[in-house]
Amino acid sequence: MTGAPGLPVEATLVAMATLPQVGPARLAALGALGPPPATWATLVRAATDATAVDDLTRQLGEVTSGRGGGSSLRDLVRRWATAAAGIDVVGLWDAHRAAGVTVWRRGCPPYPDEAFTSEALPPEVLLTLGDPRALDGARVAIVGTRSCTRYGLDVAAELARELGAAGVAVVSGLAAGIDAAAHRAVVGVDTAPAIAVVASGPDVIYPRANASLWRRVVATGLLVTEAPLGTRPEAWRFPQRNRIIAALGDVVVVVESHRRGGAAITARHAMDQGRTVLVVPGPIRSPASAGCHDLIADGAGVCRGIEDVLVALGMTPGVRRARSDPRPAPSGDAAVVLAALGWSPATLDQLTATSGLRVAEVVAALDVLAEHGWVAERGGWFEQVAVSALRG
Repeated sequence: MTGAPGLPVEATLVAMATLPQVGPARLAALGALGPPPATWATLVRAATDATAVDDLTRQLGEVTSGRGGGSSLRDLVRRWATAAAGIDVVGLWDAHRAAGVTVWRRGCPPYPDEAFTSEALPPEVLLTLGDPRALDGARVAIVGTRSCTRYGLDVAAELARELGAAGVAVVSGLAAGIDAAAHRAVVGVDTAPAIAVVASGPDVIYPRANASLWRRVVATGLLVTEAPLGTRPEAWRFPQRNRIIAALGDVVVVVESHRRGGAAITARHAMDQGRTVLVVPGPIRSPASAGCHDLIADGAGVCRGIEDVLVALGMTPGVRRARSDPRPAPSGDAAVVLAALGWSPATLDQLTATSGLRVAEVVAALDVLAEHGWVAERGGWFEQVAVSALRG
């Protein structure tokens, strides 16, 4: 099923995500109406067809249990229809591919479905820059306030550096303060990846002061977002981003947090998802630690250092966790085809063109890759399978 001739379903979902006022819940509601390409076609038709507007309004009201129904929902559908009629889905998809953005759809590799099994609102799509294999090993989220103290910066960097040395990926939000300190430390060690979850499009660097760090994370790890190219970091996107940080961390460590800070929101999401939350205590008079002490009072564990984090991960302190792939390494034509495939869906014709092999050779190579668990095929589209997807 394609969003437009020659396009995968992911292309339509990205187009839906660009519609005005579409966040995770509304994108999920649109996805629940049926195959995304068919819903998109109805949206485009609704720009000039009042009956289509009524049909979509009714269907959305049903899947959202009437929340936001009535005239306000109908007005929103009209806005979506007008916007959809002006969106070039093919051009939008080509722009994402040209920017090196890979789009993961829920339920399809390399989307890490196992990370979101306890999340009430799993992302319909994740847009990524970098290497999806960053998700294959143990992961710890280190989060905290932008308005941090020197103590907080030092602790975040120390924990991230020691986790990286132990082979553990560090997840954070690439914001100023604690997030940046953690990511800067782990990319400096260069023995485990940084995984950054951001609230803007993959091409909209925020804050600008982190531009060089942003590029280093993309070059050595993975950047993840729900937002398409060009999306500005609107305030409502940050709390939504925090649930993804919580889901991607096997353990969440809060270094410093104000009472109503984003780090506290991330920790609450992690608790709701059944994740282990550890909190670094601080001075009782420090506003930057007030949220941390509240979390401890509510049952979060105390983080006294790297040993507590490694024990929570089930690792022995002092032992580095190696990243392994149980699948036999591709060779010959299979290696050529896997390199040509990369992390974006591709058809047989596209793989033949990019690999330089004959059709029969590509087919034989795909058979080998599928047998060994490297590639999956859906509706004529071939996709690479990450180790994290195998474990789901």
